Amino acid sequence: MHRFSKYLYSHLSRHFSTLPKLPHLTKIPSKYRTRAIKDAQKALTDYLHGTRYVPFVYAENISKYSLYSLSGLISDIDFSSTGFTRNILEFLRCHPINEFEFFFESIGIDYKEVSGLLPANKFSFSEDERLLDAASALCEFGFPWNRIGIEFSKACKIVKVKPKVLNRKPEILEQKLNFLCHETGVSLDYLDIFPALLCFNLENRIKPRYRFYKWLTEKGWCTRNYSIASIVATSEKTFVARIHGIHPDAVKEWYEKYSCSKPGNNS
Repeated sequence: MHRFSKYLYSHLSRHFSTLPKLPHLTKIPSKYRTRAIKDAQKALTDYLHGTRYVPFVYAENISKYSLYSLSGLISDIDFSSTGFTRNILEFLRCHPINEFEFFFESIGIDYKEVSGLLPANKFSFSEDERLLDAASALCEFGFPWNRIGIEFSKACKIVKVKPKVLNRKPEILEQKLNFLCHETGVSLDYLDIFPALLCFNLENRIKPRYRFYKWLTEKGWCTRNYSIASIVATSEKTFVARIHGIHPDAVKEWYEKYSCSKPGNNS
């Protein structure tokens, strides 16, 4: 068994270990089953992109991460060692799939829960584009495609811990997430630890404090690694006392070039 086969077999084994029993691929000889999965992924990608007009990168992700739905699909198709991809495409033209089923599995939702999430009387993204649009937006924020469903659950937990997040305008939240990912280099997983980040003012607190600490580090005055939470969440009084302890001249630099507050404002 070559390297890809071993990888795919291992991935399938882990993926299906806690799911309902995998459909028996009785129409496919055992020695061809790994290859059949690979061919089916390619065929589904071609179908979603070329026939259903799903952007290629999303079609590819849906095909790659919907292994249980995909196995159910090919279990009904006659296998050919030379034209299986063609057989799948022909089958799909006559028997359109429920695109939402494949989509929900691909974004990391437990397959056992997928049926309960399917929109009523809708089978294709063309009938309701909101889910695909939302997934693409989350990808742009840095969410891995096959974890979007999981991360959505995390987002719900953030709202539960910090309901004030719901009062923030979407564009403001977008700016904070962009800053977190692109300038600080911190993963979105950090919001599990510090959801309150989304409640602080980006321009008056998060940006100036983070950039000041970066300046202190580059100058060699600060040799300790402070977390984003430690930098942002402390009061102005505590923050100024800390940077004074780092270097006496740091306070003057802070107020002259970074701070949006005036000396004496200890909020």
